[in-house]
Amino acid sequence: MPAPHQKNKLHPQDQKNLLLFAVMFGVVYLLFDTYVLRPHMEKMGAYHDQVVQVKAEQGAGFRPPEFLPREEVIAENQRVTFAHDSLIGSVNLTGARLDDINLRHYYETMEKKRPIAVMSPEKTQFPRYAEFGWLDAGGKKDGMPNMQSLWKVKSQTPEKLTLVWDSPLGATFERDIEVTDNYLLKITQRVVNRSGSDLSLYPYSLIAEHGLPTRLIHRWIVHEGPIGFIGNKLEERKYQTMPETPTEDLAAQTGWVGFTEQYWLAALMPEQQSEKTFRFSYRPSDTADDTKSRYQVDVMSAVQNIPAGQTTEYVTYMFAGAKELKTLQKYGKELGVRDFDAAIDFGWFWFLTKPFFTVILMINGVVGHFATTMLIFAFLLRLSIFPLATTSYKSFAKLRIITPRIVEIKEQFKEDKAGMQKAMMELYQKEKVNPAAGCLPILIQIPIFFSLYKVLNVAIEMRHAPGFLWIKDLSAPDPTSLFNLFGLLPYDVPSFLMIGAWPCLMVLTLLIQKSMNPPPTDPVMRDMFRLMPYFMGFVMSQFAAGLIIYWTFSNFLSGLQQYTIMRMMGVDVKLFQGWFGRKYQDNVPDVHRLGFTEETVKEHKERLGGKKPEKESDPEGRGETDGASGDSAGDDGPSASVTPPKPRRKKKK
Repeated sequence: MPAPHQKNKLHPQDQKNLLLFAVMFGVVYLLFDTYVLRPHMEKMGAYHDQVVQVKAEQGAGFRPPEFLPREEVIAENQRVTFAHDSLIGSVNLTGARLDDINLRHYYETMEKKRPIAVMSPEKTQFPRYAEFGWLDAGGKKDGMPNMQSLWKVKSQTPEKLTLVWDSPLGATFERDIEVTDNYLLKITQRVVNRSGSDLSLYPYSLIAEHGLPTRLIHRWIVHEGPIGFIGNKLEERKYQTMPETPTEDLAAQTGWVGFTEQYWLAALMPEQQSEKTFRFSYRPSDTADDTKSRYQVDVMSAVQNIPAGQTTEYVTYMFAGAKELKTLQKYGKELGVRDFDAAIDFGWFWFLTKPFFTVILMINGVVGHFATTMLIFAFLLRLSIFPLATTSYKSFAKLRIITPRIVEIKEQFKEDKAGMQKAMMELYQKEKVNPAAGCLPILIQIPIFFSLYKVLNVAIEMRHAPGFLWIKDLSAPDPTSLFNLFGLLPYDVPSFLMIGAWPCLMVLTLLIQKSMNPPPTDPVMRDMFRLMPYFMGFVMSQFAAGLIIYWTFSNFLSGLQQYTIMRMMGVDVKLFQGWFGRKYQDNVPDVHRLGFTEETVKEHKERLGGKKPEKESDPEGRGETDGASGDSAGDDGPSASVTPPKPRRKKKK
């Protein structure tokens, strides 16, 4: 006779499969964290310190690199400025290098004291600059402007500069630098051939970085580093793997290349008509100063033949600014540059991430408050997947009702696998049950929520955006902590104990949602489900507050959705089961609402009544034996599941 606490116990094979899945998931996560994520973060985070330490051991007299303030370096050279509503910058007249661009509406911190610098000159902590010029057939600059050439200003307006340099060979080189739109610069290189002979020159453009960017976030969720869409393929390169392939050339007619960060992009978009060569390259430092290691992307265009007395020009667009989706899509369409919005890392599920991002931007354009936008989108998303959740719950409920008959089939055809499969298929067809219908909606929801997680990590609209109550920056973790009573106690806590109020609210929503169903009967699974909300709260406490707010509200909607579905299925839902001594109830749905046959409905009622269901035929006269067995099982009270019949025990005299 089964014990009372085993009334809802899973089949042993199902318990084994569920436990095996949980163990495998934990092992895979630990392996990924141990051998992929953590080494990557440690390697990138300690990159400069390791190099400094090694070089110090190799030779005496080595000193760590010293950097000059950005403003001081810029003041050293003769420059000419340009400005736009979106950015402000200057050009070094020696070499005409674009190495000073600041964004006007984005800042390093919430105090808005230091603007975001997309381009910075050499000698600063993180140099990044763009160069434009011409090469001869041998790849040299003989008689052409180089980094030591002093250019003159031909004309100047706030948004457009024209520089000129006269070659000793008789040719005149001009360069127009014009800010045409938000973060977009149009670079026009012009050659006036007065040399008396024909010229064949190759226009080129490049963006170079020295060392690693100071704003790296070291997270796998976002690509950072060299990037481009060349031909028909997205090309991404990682900083740590570029030394393995120092130079890589890719030939194509169309494309763009640049450097990307979580929120910022510096990219080159050459003319898309002629064949050209795109290149990713790495050059290690010649000294112990590893910050002088050079990462570079460049474009070499097709040859330009310039007859004597003629003029030719070549146009390259450069983007230097924030990765705003609408802005990138606009320029990609206007300039004929394919997939320029791929600079935003949409991930594997781009076909979901992109539409989600578009809808969020549309809502935010109306609401104007990103935190409220996230809540509205969470509601719409839950509403859209409500049919999937209903189908999943209904399928699991139907499987639960027919589980006793499945157990009987497994016992009856223990040695006949083919007969077992045939009998189970006939049962599924008769009761219109699809075993995969319960899992499929859940599997579909996995990429949905992963895509949304991706969106909230790359959306620049969330950066420095105000949240609710005490949250001033949605992109930063919750600044409060449970361990000093959210700031009431006058002391600071370690960073790993910064579990704020919003993560605590998220844990509370998970606990309430979990209390709507009885726990698993298996002790191991029961303990795992009991600790899971606290584990998730601890891990996610270091995530951006915007993500935590979204998940908290989404959990609330998920619980409300589950409550609604259970009520639709005829379940008398009780909240806070297991709290304050409240007992768990058996959430058995109303079989009449699940579309079962009358035979199954009758059988289910008999099982709930504690009786063994009657068989349609009893050719061998075993009805009394089965009835006795059913009466014995009924002593334990109502049950929604049965166990295989046990052999009869001989009565003691």
